Amino acid sequence: MRITFNKSRMTNRAEMFQSHNILPIRGICIWKTLKFVHAALHQTTHTSFQPQINDNPRAKFSLVPTKATNNYGEKLVSRLGPNMFNSMPENIRNIEAPKKFSKEVKKFILSNGYLNNFFTSNVNFFSLFKKYSD
Repeated sequence: MRITFNKSRMTNRAEMFQSHNILPIRGICIWKTLKFVHAALHQTTHTSFQPQINDNPRAKFSLVPTKATNNYGEKLVSRLGPNMFNSMPENIRNIEAPKKFSKEVKKFILSNGYLNNFFTSNVNFFSLFKKYSD
């Protein structure tokens, strides 16, 4: 990307992606997962994955992630998807229009500290949303 935009090798990658409004690969994975969960929640896609809505009125988050019994289970969409969705601000979670939701999620990912974590090699991609589980 530095070559494409004729930047020096010292240019900060996170700032470069943010300034050009481009998501890195990890950001695309999060964006696509959130779009999938949103589509499944609003039943606009044909899938066997059906997010469970928390019926407790005092619950902080609206979707219930599945229980994981091993490391593989921690990486399933049925576990990560609800965790990622619940980590979004309520005003974004409440958007029903798919295109507007997609646009707002992309802005959220680009505007928050996620980008810096994407380029740190010792950060586990799946742990970014783990704090919201259980």
